[in-house]
Amino acid sequence: MVKSGEIADRVIASITNPKNDPWVPELAQELASREWSRLCEINFTQNVYGTTRLMTRNICGPRDIVASLLILDDVKKTSAINIEALGEQCAFQCLEGGVRFYSRQEILNTTVLSCVKGALAIINRVPSLMETISSLVCMLHLIKPVDIDYDFSFSEPSVPFSIFISVPQHRVANDALRVAEALVHETLHLQMSLIEKEVQLLKPNGSKFFSPWRKEHRPAQGVLHAIYVFKGIDSFIARLLASSVSDESFEYMVSRRRKIAEELRRVQSFHNSSALTKLGKELVGNCL
Repeated sequence: MVKSGEIADRVIASITNPKNDPWVPELAQELASREWSRLCEINFTQNVYGTTRLMTRNICGPRDIVASLLILDDVKKTSAINIEALGEQCAFQCLEGGVRFYSRQEILNTTVLSCVKGALAIINRVPSLMETISSLVCMLHLIKPVDIDYDFSFSEPSVPFSIFISVPQHRVANDALRVAEALVHETLHLQMSLIEKEVQLLKPNGSKFFSPWRKEHRPAQGVLHAIYVFKGIDSFIARLLASSVSDESFEYMVSRRRKIAEELRRVQSFHNSSALTKLGKELVGNCL
């Protein structure tokens, strides 16, 4: 059994090493194991985990797995990301917030599933990132976007192995790349939430800071997460660009990196924020 201090030391060593990948694959499985141990205290194991079940705290509740996408990570372990249709109660709660999900029939009988598979194939070109995703993502929920050009995704620490991403309703240019970015985006949010359970990155502070991503002032935690996530996305795209890509994809990825660089430039001052601990400042400094 790993003592808390031991994993905290490894987390610190990993996130403060500027040579490491932002998605710290060497820690992902251990962070996930720690979270599974916490969930076991309320009788949730990997075998019974489901987003609807965890949200309703019912390990025997319905779990509608529409498809299981097998993936092979960098250490040659086979795992699966399950696409789950939310239960009626949970789906209604999301609907109240304006979020609509694809039905089982739509997922199976449209191009949505092929787009998700294409996104995973793209991520698989960065094996260490796929290792992190395979450790942290068990359930995937597919959102029906309000506009084909608008991407929307979210995750919740209360369902620590689930992510929610939008997928275009029909195939369009660079759709798999956009979905791949959303998968990486939400996985890194999950990972940062787990990192925060092991080490302190923020001080109690009520100040808010401008977020160029939300175009509004947000609490320090929101800005910290965004910096970490978009640094990871930038590193992911840089890896893809180092391999052979189509001209269309090349232009799209160069444009994304340029936009991310500009957004990160606008939060440079956050590095010196009094809301950050010494460790938090070091992490943000490495990201920026």
